[in-house]
Amino acid sequence: MESIKYKDIEEKMVTKEFDSDALTITHYISTSTPDRYGEIMKPEGCDFSGYRKNPVVFFGHRSRDLPIAKNEKIIIDESGVLAVTKFDTSDFAKEIFRLNAEEFLNSWSIGFVPKKMKSQRLNVNDEEQNYLCIEEWELLEYSSVPIPANPDAVNLMLKEVKNIKVRDIILERNNLSTLHKDCRAGTITHIEQIFTDKCKDLKSDNEKLIKNEIKYFEDRLVKTLLRLKMR
Repeated sequence: MESIKYKDIEEKMVTKEFDSDALTITHYISTSTPDRYGEIMKPEGCDFSGYRKNPVVFFGHRSRDLPIAKNEKIIIDESGVLAVTKFDTSDFAKEIFRLNAEEFLNSWSIGFVPKKMKSQRLNVNDEEQNYLCIEEWELLEYSSVPIPANPDAVNLMLKEVKNIKVRDIILERNNLSTLHKDCRAGTITHIEQIFTDKCKDLKSDNEKLIKNEIKYFEDRLVKTLLRLKMR
């Protein structure tokens, strides 16, 4: 089974075009610029033929919710994948459009399946590095996403949000991101070590019980992260 990958793009420094009457934004959803993870998306390798059959656009990859917009056109150029996005007229969708137009939301994220990849050594910013070039990939969907750089950015964004549902999603995504970072920093390992230390003074049956509880906690946490990620 092919796994879905997600790739974010920060659009603050990229020119965007807005049409408030038509509720459309012309913007890049992917660029050929190397990202912080050492990956390069080749624009010419984008296969959007399947996506055009159901060109929905979500907020925060929440595919279980109604879409906020639809894609009207995709253009491949040397800089990346350019999209024309037309927003719905619901209050929720209009709020996302406004936040983008006023530059409180500046990021887009694609859901895709990589088809062909290869390692390549490139000179970027006068420095040679190894990069993973994703040469061919299938576009599944794209979303407007909140990716605040710090707590102050979150607070600034939330001050401008008038729709309660939008506020909840931004907070949920920020909390998920924080939790994910904590897990990567070794929170689970730390908790496991605490329990392991306590187990030294307990009987073997209690030790086994506690270890099972740790495993259950880890499984629940992973499932929660995956469920929120796929919304």
